[in-house]
Amino acid sequence: MLKTDEIVGVSLPPDFWEQAQSLLSTKEQNFVAQAETIGLDRLRDFRHADLKGVDFSNCDLRGFDFTGADLRGCYGTSVRWDASTVFNNADADDSLFEYHIEKRKYFDVRPEEYAIARRLAGELWSNAVLGVEGLLRSDKGKDGSVKIAQAVFDETESTVVRSNILAFMRVASASAEEHKAFVFSAFARFSDQPSVVVAGIRALSAFYRDDITVFNWLRCFLKAEDRNMRREAFKGLLASKHFMRGISSLRQYAISSEDSLTRRMLLGRLAAFAGPGYVRAARDTEVSNYLDFAVPITKKKLLAMAAQTLQLQRLSVRELATSHNATEAGAIVRVQEHEIREMARDFRKYLSALGKQYKIPFVFDL
Repeated sequence: MLKTDEIVGVSLPPDFWEQAQSLLSTKEQNFVAQAETIGLDRLRDFRHADLKGVDFSNCDLRGFDFTGADLRGCYGTSVRWDASTVFNNADADDSLFEYHIEKRKYFDVRPEEYAIARRLAGELWSNAVLGVEGLLRSDKGKDGSVKIAQAVFDETESTVVRSNILAFMRVASASAEEHKAFVFSAFARFSDQPSVVVAGIRALSAFYRDDITVFNWLRCFLKAEDRNMRREAFKGLLASKHFMRGISSLRQYAISSEDSLTRRMLLGRLAAFAGPGYVRAARDTEVSNYLDFAVPITKKKLLAMAAQTLQLQRLSVRELATSHNATEAGAIVRVQEHEIREMARDFRKYLSALGKQYKIPFVFDL
């Protein structure tokens, strides 16, 4: 899509509708495959193109000319590019390409610093880690030391060195934008190294979980082959304020995970989003966690949850009262059967509403 401020009067190319029909009819999700399907030329048709927010996962971008293109917020894993990929005057802010572009600009005029990075990258892994840490400490995270550390990350063959450098970077980076750009680039180029990717996912989840660009990145890893990548991404997405944007994929992940804790985590997050009544209904008082929606919910279970909840509520009230009046300390907690039945019915209503609203496949065995 070429960027333009004028729509009226624009002359569409003769093959526009044919290309549009080809694109709409294909089920292919890969960016490069889609471009090939409609016959776009990688040397010509992406110059000054509006590609903001595109997912470049599993794309080989060698030979593409993105001169003047809008690449802001682009993301993706397993992305390949090299010197034949042209980024002249491209706007790549907050994208997987930002770090690569800025790095090239920096070292083009500072070859001596790049030589230091190459030397450290060739050291034994322990020496490389200590060398980078020492450089960052002595230089107090100034721009030069950070750039060298990042270049060591790129040049080394050691996953241990890369994981350690990712851990150093948040403190050393001059800004959050610089740190994110570095991690995004690592995801794109080192997705075959699980320990590196997991370290990056944890860093993003810890520092930037409410960033929408980070949210899009984490969604990429819900379908990763590596279980640890999927789990860390799931936790980061659940913690984000944007989690409802990805509820469909989060729900599908939880259902197919075959992991009770994962299902409980999802239900707890949805209940907290829905309100206090839903939180009480979703609380599995037997295990001090939320319900596992894959386990049938029986009448006996609901009654037990209601009884325990009412007792805890009464105890809480009594503790508050006795903190001011010692004569009330011996009060007995009493819960009536009709109260338990009424709360159990409420729990059933809340859970049914939650299941209907968010397509949670509860099984009621009443």
